Amino acid sequence: MELMLNKKVRTVHSDNGSEFKNQTLDGFLKTKGISHNFSAPYTPQQNGVVERRNRSLCEAARTMLNFANLPMYFWAEAISTTCFTQNRSYIHKRFHITPYEVLNRRKPNVKCLHIFGCRCFILNLKDHLTKFNDRSEEGISLGYSQYSKAYRVMNKKTRKIEETFNLRFDDYYIKKSLHPFPMSSIFPKPAVDALPITTFDTDFALLFDPPVRAVDSETNAPDNHVSELSKLTDVPDDSSTSSVHRPSSVEGEPSNRSEGNASVEGEPDNIPTSPP
Repeated sequence: MELMLNKKVRTVHSDNGSEFKNQTLDGFLKTKGISHNFSAPYTPQQNGVVERRNRSLCEAARTMLNFANLPMYFWAEAISTTCFTQNRSYIHKRFHITPYEVLNRRKPNVKCLHIFGCRCFILNLKDHLTKFNDRSEEGISLGYSQYSKAYRVMNKKTRKIEETFNLRFDDYYIKKSLHPFPMSSIFPKPAVDALPITTFDTDFALLFDPPVRAVDSETNAPDNHVSELSKLTDVPDDSSTSSVHRPSSVEGEPSNRSEGNASVEGEPDNIPTSPP
């Protein structure tokens, strides 16, 4: 902060959590000449700004996970994406601009924002591909990189989270599985709510099952409710009856012909069945 804003940090205010109240952090703050103040135990209202900010992040992350139907162990990616987007979208009450603009003194570029959990297609630049191999691999968007100009995605083929810029997003498709993942606390307890690693294969199969929207749109297409014979002969198809109306005659053939006594054009109708 001192190098970025050219301002001296004088005081740090926090609660009594062990991540803040420890010898390592206290020693670092003393070397920098920064005083560390604590709120009273079990009194979160004394640290209301940070508590409200933390609640906003957790509520937005829980909404994103629920909307994209992603399992709970992606909570860190959801929190990081929420912080990235809110810093570029929330208006500061005092300065009437976004926090990004306060720090960088320029307006943020929001053209790079995409829907969390949407389907994406990653360009394969690692494998040696032939002319007819697939050039892309399907994945799920998991946010933005903190250290480079790239996106964080989960690759379907490798089952790994990658950072890449060579991809295309399908923002109009969000995976909605028939088996939603259970939503518990955003910060699971180590011994009770933690999900075992063995459930990842089952969850992975649910993340990448066939898209329901594409199947429904193909089933409900108008062309699938018309018989193939009606398409060829331009005869209207009656969908209310189960029987198919077939043409009585074909062009070039006589219409008054008994069933089972068909003939080909150019041949006589009365063909002897036995030699004379």
